[in-house]
Amino acid sequence: MAKNCAICGNAIGLIDSRFKLTDGLMCSHCGKKLGLSTFSISAVEQASKMSSADVKEQINTVGLSFFQNIKDEKKKDKEADLIRYESILKEFNNNSSVVAGNLIFSDSQKEILLKKSLFNRVYKIYQYTDLTGCKPIVHGSEQKKHHGITRALVGGALLGGAGAIVGAVTGGKKFSVINELSLDIFFRDNSTQHISYISTETKTDSFTYRESEKQLNFLVNKINSIVSDSTVEKTVQPNNQVDNLRELKMLLDDGIITQADFDTKKKQLLGL
Repeated sequence: MAKNCAICGNAIGLIDSRFKLTDGLMCSHCGKKLGLSTFSISAVEQASKMSSADVKEQINTVGLSFFQNIKDEKKKDKEADLIRYESILKEFNNNSSVVAGNLIFSDSQKEILLKKSLFNRVYKIYQYTDLTGCKPIVHGSEQKKHHGITRALVGGALLGGAGAIVGAVTGGKKFSVINELSLDIFFRDNSTQHISYISTETKTDSFTYRESEKQLNFLVNKINSIVSDSTVEKTVQPNNQVDNLRELKMLLDDGIITQADFDTKKKQLLGL
C-alpha cells in the first residue's frame, strides 16, 4: 500500500525511492530540493535525523539547502584542484627529462610528478632529494646453462647511490624467458612506486625484451645519478674545503659516488 510524502503529500509507491524522517517519509523529489540523494548513505542518515517540519523550513526559508551548499563547495574545490593539476601536468610535460609509468622526471625543476591514474586519483610531487634508491625485479621462468639444465629463478637487487649500475638486469645470468621485468622506486616517506615493463611471458631474444631492458637500465642509471647528486650536495658544505674533500674521498672509496662525480665536485670546491 502506497504512503504519502510528509512534505508534498504525493503518494510514494512500494518501489519508489524515499527517505525516512523522524515522523514520516519523504519522497526523492523533495529530497532533491535539499540536495539529498537516496544513493548516498550519509544523505539517508542525515535525513533520518530530521523531522518533516525541519525539511519544510529548509525548503521554504533557505532555498538552496545546507547540503546543496556543501555539495557546490566540494564541486568548486574539485574543479579548482583539476585546474591546478592540469597546469602542473603541462609544466612537467614541457620540462620532462624521463617519463616512466605514471612518473615524470624534471631535471630543470628537480622534481618528480606522480600522475593521476585510473586507480590513483591523487597526484603527488616528489623532490629529487626524496629519492633513496631502486630495486630491479626479474622473474625468469627458465635459465640457460652450458650443461643444459634449466630451473626457475627469481631475482632482484637493492640499488642506491652512484656506481650501482645495472649492466644486465638478470644479474649476468641468461634466461630464455622472462615473466616479469619491473622496478621498485623508493622515497624517503617510505612510499614505493612500481614501474612494470614486462608482466607476461616474453622471450629474451625478442625486440620487446631488449627494449624493456634498455628502458629499465636507463631509468636505474638516472635514479642512481639523482641519488648520487643529492648525497654529494647534502654532504658537501662550503665551510671547509679540506674537510669537504676528505668527505668526498670517503664517498668515493665507499662506492657511493663515481670517480667522475668526485672529480667534478673537487673542481667546484677548488674553483678550477
